Amino acid sequence: DSGKEYAMKKIIAQSLNEIDKFTKEFELVYSCEHPNIMKIYGLCIRMLDQTTYSLYVLMERSKRDWDADIKRHLKKKKNYSEKELISIMRQLSDALLFMQKKLKISHRDIKPQNVLIFSDGIYKIADFGEAKEIKINKEINTLKGTELYMSPALYCGLRNENRNVNHDPYKSDVFSLGFCFLYAAALNFKILYQVREVYNSDKMNQILNKQLNKKYSSTFIDILSHMLEVDESKRI
Repeated sequence: DSGKEYAMKKIIAQSLNEIDKFTKEFELVYSCEHPNIMKIYGLCIRMLDQTTYSLYVLMERSKRDWDADIKRHLKKKKNYSEKELISIMRQLSDALLFMQKKLKISHRDIKPQNVLIFSDGIYKIADFGEAKEIKINKEINTLKGTELYMSPALYCGLRNENRNVNHDPYKSDVFSLGFCFLYAAALNFKILYQVREVYNSDKMNQILNKQLNKKYSSTFIDILSHMLEVDESKRI
């Protein structure tokens, strides 16, 4: 009756155990209140047949995702201003901090498609289907995420067909977020594949400076280099 529009995510599962897994992950953020985390209004489970179930997640509806916005900038050949990127960085890093400190969870699939844009320039992290609660030790060894945006440790594990990689999931989220900003700042999808194969911090910094120093300040590039630090122990 209010005329407000919502978004509905539908997930198909082959067992109640699988449904339970997804439900628990979405419930991690169901009750949270943060201006830069997508609001989930409710969950509903429906049995489709004897072996198939569907989980419906009711969420707030956005204008578009960040990936679409980056592609719009690329098509227009219009760079994001440094002020715009810093604003987005403040919002999303604050959301990550809230997830880490308050919810004790790692998103594990940060990418532009999972960042939604709302009115008034509000950016929100969304799609917590891979999120995991970090209970005791920050190090976990499950390999999750989208290949292109994985941290170096996870990407190396994937390339070597090693599904058990010890890593700090919080710092892996930071790397993935930094990768998103590299894409937005460079407006060059190919640079992501070039950086993807870099396992040396000096080489990474050389690439960042070559790609960005004519468009952005040394301060911005320095922040990005700390987010994309190859050595996890040195990464912010």
